Parts: sequence; C-alpha cells; structure tokens
Amino acid sequence: METNLYSTTPAAYASEKVWVKMTHCSVSILNEDYEEIIRHPRLYGTGLESMKWTPYLNLIAKKPKSLKQTIFYQELPDPWKDFIKEQVKPRPAIELLADFMKQEENLERAT
Repeated sequence: METNLYSTTPAAYASEKVWVKMTHCSVSILNEDYEEIIRHPRLYGTGLESMKWTPYLNLIAKKPKSLKQTIFYQELPDPWKDFIKEQVKPRPAIELLADFMKQEENLERAT
C-alpha cells in the first residue's frame, strides 16, 4: 500500500485480489467479500513493513527447521528461542507459540 508493505496470510490469498481499507491508524486487508483478513497498525514513512507472523506459525511448525531462517526468529525473545532449542521435536513448541500469539498479538505479552 503506497510505499509500505503489509502482510496478508500464507497461501490462502496468494495471487488473489484483495481490498485495502485504510484509516488514520490502521490498514485492513479484506477479501473479495470485504471481510477482514488481517489488520495492521498504519505505518507512516517510506519503505516500512508490517508483518503479522501469527498466521504463518502453524505453517512454519510443519517444517520447524525453517523457523531459524525467518526474521521472526531473530525477533523472538530469548526465553522462546531457548525453549524451542531445548525441544527434541520443536513442532509442538512452535504450535504453542502460535496459540499464545493468537490470543495475544504482542510478542512480549505472549512471552
């Protein structure tokens, strides 16, 4: 949108047309039926990006080694990184993180 990027959801809307609803404080991505897919805080500036990782976490959990290749992993608080590293099978830990993130978009509060 304009000069900034806002995420939608993985795969579900790839190559689909979406609508964008912009207000002074938010940007909503809508499907063709004008139903909200995801909402972001509006970014003011140029070349900024708002990425909502919650919809992607269950997809990442299916291939847990891919988590370390994401920017999201770099932003994870150390307790989550440590917890995921300690797991023999990290998939349930990533799914748990996804559940917390669904309840609380703020990563610090989810932690």
